[in-house]
Parts: sequence; C-alpha cells; structure tokens
Amino acid sequence: MGSLDGADQIRSISAVRSLTVEEANQRRPVRIEVQVMKFGIEREGFFAFDGKAGIYISLSSRLRTRVELDQGDRLLVHGVTNKGNFLPHIDATEIRKLGREPLPEPLVADRKVLDDPRTDCQWVQLDGVIEEIVPTGRALSLRLNWNGQLYNLVLPRTEEVEEQAPTFLNKPVRARGVAATQWNSRRQMTGRIFQLHSLKDIELIESEEGAPPLLEVDQMLRMETSTLHTVSVRGVVTHCDGKNLYLQGSRGALLVRTTKETNWEVGERVEAQGTVVPEPFAPVLSSWEVKGIGGRTEVAARDLRLPEGAFSVELHQTLVGLQATVDSVVATESGLDLLCRADGRNFVASLKGHSPENVDVVGGSLVNLRGICVLSSSNAEAHAYDADRFRILLRTPQDIRVLDRPSWWTTDRIILLSMGLLGLVALSMGWAFLLRRKVNEQTELIHQQVEREVTMRERERLARDLHDSLEQNIAGLARQLSTVDRRMQAGEVDKIKEGLFLARRMAEHCQKESRESIHDLRQNHRMTGSHLGQDEFLEAEAEEMGAKLTFELSGPTVERDARVERNLSKIIREATYNALRHGGADQVDVVRAETEEGLELSIRDNGCGFEPEKAMGLGRFGLQGMMERARTIGGDLSIESEPGKGTVVSLKLLNQSQKHPC
Repeated sequence: MGSLDGADQIRSISAVRSLTVEEANQRRPVRIEVQVMKFGIEREGFFAFDGKAGIYISLSSRLRTRVELDQGDRLLVHGVTNKGNFLPHIDATEIRKLGREPLPEPLVADRKVLDDPRTDCQWVQLDGVIEEIVPTGRALSLRLNWNGQLYNLVLPRTEEVEEQAPTFLNKPVRARGVAATQWNSRRQMTGRIFQLHSLKDIELIESEEGAPPLLEVDQMLRMETSTLHTVSVRGVVTHCDGKNLYLQGSRGALLVRTTKETNWEVGERVEAQGTVVPEPFAPVLSSWEVKGIGGRTEVAARDLRLPEGAFSVELHQTLVGLQATVDSVVATESGLDLLCRADGRNFVASLKGHSPENVDVVGGSLVNLRGICVLSSSNAEAHAYDADRFRILLRTPQDIRVLDRPSWWTTDRIILLSMGLLGLVALSMGWAFLLRRKVNEQTELIHQQVEREVTMRERERLARDLHDSLEQNIAGLARQLSTVDRRMQAGEVDKIKEGLFLARRMAEHCQKESRESIHDLRQNHRMTGSHLGQDEFLEAEAEEMGAKLTFELSGPTVERDARVERNLSKIIREATYNALRHGGADQVDVVRAETEEGLELSIRDNGCGFEPEKAMGLGRFGLQGMMERARTIGGDLSIESEPGKGTVVSLKLLNQSQKHPC
C-alpha cells in the first residue's frame, strides 16, 4: 500500500459527510480508521463506523477479489471522496486490517432518529414484530412493524437466512442494523430501510408461553398490553375490504389489518391474532392470522345521531345507519363518492369497486345509508374525543336505500332548458343568415370563375389556331415564294410555274384554315372526312427540305367529332413541321392505329432531337399547343426525345372520350 499521508487528507467520516456535492466530486484524498458494520455478499462495498458517524465505502473491482471482511473488523482505509446519490461516500483504493473489536452500542430508534436524514448509515436498534418475509432478488426483506409503521430489514439471501428467518415471523424481536436511506433524483430522503449483516443482528425479545391472551376491544393498549405483545380478539365481521377487516365485539368495534387480502362474509364470527398498533381515535390490530370460529351473527346498525360538537369514539369503525340527502354522485378511481348532508353536516359516503351505473340514486334524493363510520378531525393535534368529521364506508349498493326521488323538473333544469332553446333558435337564425350570405358569395364567385375560365379557354384556342394555321401556313408560303425567287434567278422556268402553283394552293389552304377557325367560333359542326389523309402540303414541305414523309393507317375506320379530328390534324402538322424545321429530320413517319380501346397516334422522326423539359420553358408555343390540344380532346400526349436520337410524339385517346367531346 502506497503512502497517502498528507495534510490535505480527510481523517473522519463526519468531515466527509459535511462536504458539498461539488467538493466531494473533486475526489479528495481520505485516510480513516473504521469498523465494518455490514458487508454484503455482492462484495461491492460495506457500511462502516468510526465511533461517531457511519458511511458507505465502495470497493474497486481489484479490492473485491482480494478483501474478505466480516462484521466488527477494524480497518485502515485509504481512498477518495465520491458525491454519492444522497450524501458523500468513500471510494476505497487500499485497505489494511487492524484487528477486530466488539460492535458499538446502537442508537435506540425513536421518531426523531428514524425521520432525521443525518441518521443515514448510523448503527440503530429498533424493536417490533416481524409480520412478513419478502424475497427481493439477492436479498431477503423482513417487514418489521415498529409502532404501527413497517420497515424493511434487508439481509443477504443465503440458505441459512432463508431457513431460519421464518422462526422470527409474528414474534417480537430486537433488530440492529445500518439505517440506510432511500432517495430521489434531487438527493432527498424518501424512505428508510435497515441493512443487516446476518441473522445475528436479530434476537427475540421474549419467548411467549402458551396462547396469546384473548382481549376485548377496549382492553388493548392499556396497562395490560404493549405494541410488542401478541393478542387475540374475537368479533363478528361487519365489512371486509381487501386487507382491512372490520369486527364488531361485545364492547365496541375494531379495524384488523391483515398481511394478505381476505374474503370474509358479513356476519361470520372470527378470531384474529396479532400485535396492536396505536392510531388516532382507537388502536388497530395488525394481524397475521385470522380464522373462523363458527357461527353467524347478524349485526344491527347503530343509529347515528349527529351531535352538535365532537363525536363519541364509540362510533369509530362501527356499523351505523342514518338518513341523509345526496347532493351529488362522483366517480373516483376506486369507486363512487356520494356527497351527502344530514342535520346540517356534510359528509362523504364511499362505495368501492362500483360505477354510477350500479347505483340507482341521483342528486337531491333522500336516502337511508348503512356502513362503517370512520371518524377524523379537522385539528391536526386533536385528541380522540375531538373528532368532528366522519365518513361512511358503504359495503354494497344495497346499503343505499332511496326513500324519495327529486322531481326531474327542477327550477334549475327549467331555466337551463329555456336558455338552451333560446340559444338554439338564435343559433339557427344566425346560421341561416350566414348560410344565405355564403351561398350568394359562392354563386357570384362561381359565376366569375366560369366566365374567366371560358374566356381563357377561348383565348388559348384562338392562340393555338393562329399558330397552327395562319402562322405555319404563312411561314410555309414565305418559304415557297423564296424558292420561286431562287429558281427565277437560276432560270429554272419549268419549276417556277410549279412553285407558283403550290404557293397559290398554300394561300388557299391558309384561307381555308382561317374560315374553319371562324366556323369553330360560331358552331360545332361535323366534318365529312378524316384530316389524316395524304397531306400534300406536308409532303411538299418535306420534299423541298429533302426529307421523306410517310402516313400509315391501321384498324377500323372510326368517325370522330370534327373538333377531335381537327385537333389531331393540328398535332400531326405541328409535330411534323417541328421535325423538319427544327430537327433537320430526313425521315418522318406518321402512324394512326384504331384499336378496341381507342386511338393510338405516333409521329416519329430521326432528327437531331432535344430535351423536352428545357424546350417547354423556351417559348416553344408549338409544344405547348400540342399539349393543350391533347388535353382538350381528353387525350394523353407524351414526347420522348434525346439530343442526337430523334423524337417520338405519342398520343392515346380512349374511345370513352368520344362520349364527352370537348
């Protein structure tokens, strides 16, 4: 063990425990002599005492494998401080055994000792009765009843402990152990348990001979008995509520708290054995054994007359009956609370395990109640004879007998109903007014939207027609005239005549297109033939540009609406002109196929291609017009193209669209 001597070393447990959290977290050096009070089988650490104060000392993993400790060992501990979870403790780095000494005298438990946080890790003695043994992982908890409050005595769970611990059950014992603290995340004390080294820390206070004395209710906790004496009490069951058993004896009533839930029936005669616990107004029997003694007795409810002052202790935990008015019925987590009043006093009648549907009672009812009377006091320092409040513990819905029901047509209900009707009428009138105004606003808005939509559609159609007919035909006518001019300069007289003839025909076609547009504006007429015949103007345009244009028809002949045929023709013409003028294609194939589902149209070229996404945003009105024409006739148009790979314009038109022509 290395030397850790120095002036800055802490040399007492009190000095460690007085450190703040920040100071203890600085890992200050400690050199201290202590005595082992409790060392557990987990070997993670031990509780120690230096003659004035106690502390927990944790062991490093290296020390856990080397150190063998026992209760009473005297040690020299070197280590550092640790902030701990409640108060600071010590992390041991080296340990040296100095010998073995008798254990010190413990602090005798009282309320001040048990409730004081500074008692943490102190060596404490307390007397009580072991009521229950509970296995918890690697430990065994013996539940000790100390003056009516239960504390856990925690022992290592060994075979010896599990075998011998039951011998202390239901017997008064004296236990010595380390008062360990239960805490929360804010380093506050929330409870107290006691860490025992072994069964040697528990001893019987006295060995009882014979059966425990059989007492009457009013004999408990007088000069004859104490909280450490085992007694027996006999009585008739008046109410059984889980671990709470109410008995009626010859000289009063008694509450018996059992370690396990019981299911005794009202009227059964039983004998309970246990120790007495002092509580306000009357003692309570903490019982580990309740047995039937045969026979049944009907207990009459005592008539509860409400006094002007304090209640008599004779009423506490007694079966009583009284007449009261129910003000309201409230559902709680455990059942029902009836808020009642009788003779000017307000009280609560509780019915556990039932919902409002199980009870045929409403506010304002006059009822007769039967149940257990439980006294309480508005004064925290009150004596037994100062009880000024009470509540009734109802056992079943049959403990409520309705004597008179209130009329449904109360003044409050009439006022509420009238106000509700007036509110409903006002709401209806307001709703009708708002609805009428909303309808008028929506009608006007719809009218405006329809007018704008019609105007926009007509403008879009005119723009498409101007582009697809006049603009394209005039552009073609201009090119044809340029060709004629070039041939005139070249002296090609024969071809000049042919070019002029074609130019005239194109001008006539332009006139025809304009006339058809005017007709479309005035009426919707049927066309006499398909616009998908051999288009001589497109063929001439292709021939002029050195390209080949083919048309292919397949499937049955379907007569479609003139507007549909016109839009199809415009789409074909626009796609073909784009392929010749912009794509530089030398081959354009137009295929129109009629199937059972509808029309399938494709215009394929071997031109230079383009990027459709970019072209739509560069002022290409022709592409936009094709899309709009396809939507107008209910078709689905798609354009597939890549630079250097040509273009395919496809359109699908289902037959169903013929039923709803645009």
